[in-house]
Amino acid sequence: MRRLIALLMAATVATPAMAQTALTAPSIKWAGQWTTTSPTSVIGYDSGTSAPCIIGSTATCAVPTSGLSGTTSNVAVPDGTTVTGSITSTQAVTLTNTSGGFGSLGWSVTFGSGAIGLVVVEATVDGTNWYPTTVVPFNGAATGAINGASNAGQASIAGVKGFRFRGNTVSGGTVTITMVPSAFTSAVMQDNLHWSTNVDQINGNTVSAGNGVSGTGVQRVTIASDSTGTTIATQATAANLNATVVGTGTFAVQAAQSGSWSFTPIAITSANASTTITTGGTAQTIAGGTPANGYEVCNPSATEELWVSDLTTAVVNGTGSYRAAPNGGCYSTPTGAKPAGSISVIAATTGHKMTIRTW
Repeated sequence: MRRLIALLMAATVATPAMAQTALTAPSIKWAGQWTTTSPTSVIGYDSGTSAPCIIGSTATCAVPTSGLSGTTSNVAVPDGTTVTGSITSTQAVTLTNTSGGFGSLGWSVTFGSGAIGLVVVEATVDGTNWYPTTVVPFNGAATGAINGASNAGQASIAGVKGFRFRGNTVSGGTVTITMVPSAFTSAVMQDNLHWSTNVDQINGNTVSAGNGVSGTGVQRVTIASDSTGTTIATQATAANLNATVVGTGTFAVQAAQSGSWSFTPIAITSANASTTITTGGTAQTIAGGTPANGYEVCNPSATEELWVSDLTTAVVNGTGSYRAAPNGGCYSTPTGAKPAGSISVIAATTGHKMTIRTW
């Protein structure tokens, strides 16, 4: 363990250039995982040999859970792992998100003996262009820079591909950066493919497959028209028809038409509510209140239009009003509808005649 810690502590960020390992392997991405650089391989330490190794190459090769630092390239950083680096001028200590997971970051900026200057906070959403962002110190308001004094706090790293502390400029000593990333959630994604899932239970019961009787593990389905299974129909009863049987007997046949059928419309008595406009340009309500079933308003004027509404106060060319055109135009309640309210009418001239029928 001492040797492992020594190896890790030797990898402190001193310059912007990152030392590259000779190990190569396909990139492995875990949800919520961050790395210190863009990975070409995922590096761990072999507990048996205490040497660097590629994750998955041996049974004893694993990612350290704490104490990672600096310049070792492509080191996988699981949630909760401490990552450290140092700034002496304009270097940056950077975390790169390889999985797209959302999360948060605990951080500290420690100015060593004699160190002065400004450390700015930046993030990238495309991995190339860096923009100023803010962190929240435990003892203050959100800020985009740490100026000359040690501090610590939290930062949101939701939706970004990279996050870094950069010297601008540090001199006179060393500033140590510590970051502990963590993910809010972990997700498993399958790109450009449909998911294939085996269901072994329905409602907590083993799934039944093929033709057979209903059971607790059988999902309800609609029988296809070309099904080869047997469909059993249950004879209708008063209970499943929600009907009342008068007398005795069973349901045996459907009712059949006997002779010719005829339909006689039900006559509804109408009333004459014809009148004239009392004051031109002012809406008025036709006497009698809301018609029980419907109404018709016709306009006998040869030149002047008439506007009608049972939805609102009639307005010339207004919303909710209907036009009865000059020279016999009419408006009638739509078929199947009943008036919403009393009949309101408006025309431009006092004494304008209207023919109105209600029913």
